[in-house]
Amino acid sequence: MASPPLRRPVKELFRLAQWLTDHQIKHVALEATGGYERPLVNLLQEAGFDVLVTSGANTAPAARQKLSPV
Repeated sequence: MASPPLRRPVKELFRLAQWLTDHQIKHVALEATGGYERPLVNLLQEAGFDVLVTSGANTAPAARQKLSPV
């Protein structure tokens, strides 16, 4: 499943939320990026998604591991 390309920031956040809905995704995890994630987190939560925001310090060790596809 390919992710949609993003073009216009605000409009594209809504398009991303629709894409996630269309693909029956209910849970989203994001890495905190100095506040840049907040608009997306707010939009997704308002749209009914279960959103987890994590620190980069927590995700860095996982990024170094080889993950198997779900």
